[in-house]
Amino acid sequence: MLKYLHRKTTLFFGLFKMEIEYAAITYNRVILVQYAHNSGDFDLIINEILSKLSIEAPRSMFDQENHRFFLLHNSDGVNAIIASSINSDSSIAFGLLEEVLRVFRNSYPVLKSTYEPFSLQSDFEKQLKRLVTDRFSSKTKKIIENLEETQGIMMTALENEIMRGDLLNEVNYKAIGITDTASSFRREAQAVQLQVLFHKYRNYIVTAGIIVILLVLLYSLI
Repeated sequence: MLKYLHRKTTLFFGLFKMEIEYAAITYNRVILVQYAHNSGDFDLIINEILSKLSIEAPRSMFDQENHRFFLLHNSDGVNAIIASSINSDSSIAFGLLEEVLRVFRNSYPVLKSTYEPFSLQSDFEKQLKRLVTDRFSSKTKKIIENLEETQGIMMTALENEIMRGDLLNEVNYKAIGITDTASSFRREAQAVQLQVLFHKYRNYIVTAGIIVILLVLLYSLI
């Protein structure tokens, strides 16, 4: 049970540590500028995707090559694309893409009818890199640090409670002289104890959930 809770809370907080491996802006299926955190064939993947993808919805999400790709489409033909880890959160990803498109359109309010591939690489790459690497404000980073600290406190408290419960159970077993049914009773007692612990700490979980919702709303307004 403890390992299960640790795995779930780690995944929960891990959603806020989304690592962007690749970002690009395309126009009429041509890559204008890209940024890659690591080497790879992301541009080839994007070109293949754009050649096959029928872009109708403003938002698209698909998995390929052990990455999750998010695409935000604008009606004027401009697309913002990022590639991240396979378990990345869509609300955070699309919030980032909206910011990327906003900054790009402010920089290029009027676009030509055609562009050569990577024709804006030297002009906009630094801004694109800054947007995807410094996407969290200092206030948001502080919230994430607090959430991680809360996770550590919760797991330590659970470990201590379970260890203390185990010692009490061992003393009780010796005192009342349980024999053949001791193992079965102990498993049942621990199951009940874990249920009590869950109810005891559920307020922490609810509070963390509220913080996450506020964080997502905060980021969408930035």
